[in-house]
Amino acid sequence: MAVELYDLYKEIYTDYAVRLLTTSCFNRSIDWLHTIENDEFAYLLQGGELVFNSSLNYETDEVRMRYIDKLIQMNAGGLIIALEKENSISQEVIDYCNRNQFPLFESNWETSFLEITRKFSTILLINERNETNLIAALKNAIHSPSDETMYQSCFERNLLFRDMTYTISILGNISDISMLKLLKTSLQHSFKKGIVYEENNRLVLLTSGYQIHHLVEVFNLLKAKEPNLLAAIGNAQPGHSRIAISYKYAQITYNLIGTAFTESILCYNDLGIYQLLSDVSDTELCV
Repeated sequence: MAVELYDLYKEIYTDYAVRLLTTSCFNRSIDWLHTIENDEFAYLLQGGELVFNSSLNYETDEVRMRYIDKLIQMNAGGLIIALEKENSISQEVIDYCNRNQFPLFESNWETSFLEITRKFSTILLINERNETNLIAALKNAIHSPSDETMYQSCFERNLLFRDMTYTISILGNISDISMLKLLKTSLQHSFKKGIVYEENNRLVLLTSGYQIHHLVEVFNLLKAKEPNLLAAIGNAQPGHSRIAISYKYAQITYNLIGTAFTESILCYNDLGIYQLLSDVSDTELCV
């Protein structure tokens, strides 16, 4: 679960001289922080980082835009750039960031990046711990659904209530670990309240409140990054204790991709006669 960039900015904008230059934060989510002074090291980014820069090496618009373009290519979450008092970011650079929906912030050399990064790091670490707990709760809901004490309270603390409906999707046939991580990050950014974890070189995704067609749209976008991607969508189930059922249906659907069906993105509700043939009782599904 990444943290919304806007929520991070709210923590500092009244206390520090950091100003948002772009029209918005573009719903960006931040996974971590990074300081990069030279664009040659942009390759170290893994996506979703908020980048800090002192502007020492980037005094012209041409050089500055080349640096920003490298960050965009690496899916960075945004940039806070510190300037000498007499300097400013040109409108051309701001317009470029707006066109690419890349959040850009302006600061100065008197602003303590150390204090800001310490504050942001605390928020991100708390969020990471919470994500770990949510993943553990989801695994318990899938593999031990009868014991609600192992997941219900954790879900509800994170606004995933028992009267909501839940859908499990399984994504696989992913080329390597780096692509697996990239797709996981993309899913976290696409589904703000979703939970995603890796299992046997596949990704398991829990969503609530999203229509099936929206899931399909996102998975099609991911196929642009991983053309061989396979995705199976279980049906929506009411309540925490039935998440395991959606998971089993997603498994059944995944196993039919490439055998009974040629589609690489397949929904359980579209199985037709195979849905009847594969249908089993809730008791069997929750074992």
